[in-house]
Amino acid sequence: MNKIEGMMANLDNSRLDDPQIIVDAVEAAATGKSRQFRTVIGQEGNGLLAMRNSMPIEQYLDTIAQMYN
Repeated sequence: MNKIEGMMANLDNSRLDDPQIIVDAVEAAATGKSRQFRTVIGQEGNGLLAMRNSMPIEQYLDTIAQMYN
């Protein structure tokens, strides 16, 4: 928990996605307005998806784990 709080405290807020984009996507999924099985939201979501698509799954999982270790 401390590591995640530290990461959040050091974020560059100018890079964060507008929370309304996330709220709108969750609302669309919850109410059935969106029929997508998987929804990628905002720059961060698209960045993670691009990273995932650029490397083997093992390397991706190691990279994500290192971010939180």
